[in-house]
Amino acid sequence: MKYNDSFPARAIKLAEKGLSDREISKQLGISKMAFYQYRNEFPEFDDALKKDWTMESNQLNSPKVF
Repeated sequence: MKYNDSFPARAIKLAEKGLSDREISKQLGISKMAFYQYRNEFPEFDDALKKDWTMESNQLNSPKVF
């Protein structure tokens, strides 16, 4: 399957569910190799996935206030 503009939004939703890169690529109907190729070729796709991990990381590392 060729790159689709809906991939970034779909990938975020899948990543939020905790799916791995392999599982996300399968849900998008692309090979794992294409998944990484698209991350390199399409900054919006790469940024969407980075954004999810950044938010997750911030939640884990933010101090707890009581």
